[in-house]
Amino acid sequence: MTAAKRVVFLDRDGVINEPPGVERYVRRWESFRFREGALPMLAELAAMGYRLVVITNQQGVGKGQIEPAELERIHANMTAETGRNGARIDGVFCCPHLEAEGCDCRKPKPGLIFDALAELPYKVDLNSCWFVGDSATDIQAGQAAGLRTLLLGVPPGVAVDPSPTVRVDRIGDIPESIALAN
Repeated sequence: MTAAKRVVFLDRDGVINEPPGVERYVRRWESFRFREGALPMLAELAAMGYRLVVITNQQGVGKGQIEPAELERIHANMTAETGRNGARIDGVFCCPHLEAEGCDCRKPKPGLIFDALAELPYKVDLNSCWFVGDSATDIQAGQAAGLRTLLLGVPPGVAVDPSPTVRVDRIGDIPESIALAN
C-alpha cells in the first residue's frame, strides 16, 4: 500500500503569478507573469515531498472576458513552465462561474478542493496538507476543507477572518514556514 501524499493547494493569481491589476483577469498567456520567487518556491515545496495543486476562481470566463480554451492554454503553459523549473503541478481546478451564481466551487467555498481530492490519482493525507493564498477567501476555503492555511503578503496588522495558520510577507518564506509548522 502506498503512503498518502502531502499536498499544497495554491491560489493562482497573487501567489503563482502577478495579480492582474487593473485588467482584473489574465486574459492570455502572453500577459501571465510568474511572481518573482514563485518558481523556486514551487520547486522547494516539491523537493520537500509536497504535491502541488492549483485552486483558482476565474469568473472572467463567466463574464465572457476569457475564452475557456485560452484559460486552458494559460494553465497548460503555467504547468509546463513549472515543470521546467523543478516542480510538477498535479492539477489545476478552476471555478469559471460568476460570484452571483452561488456555486459550490467558488472560493470561499471548498468545492474545488473536494473536487481535487476526488480526482487526484493518489490518496491524500489531509492532516499534512496546506492551502496557500493571498486573500481571506483562500483561507476560508482551505479551513472549510480541513487544511492548514498560509496567508501570503497581507500585513500583520490587517485582520483576516478566519485567522490563517501562518502568515508570511515574502513568497520565498513559504517553504520554510510550512516546514517549521509541521
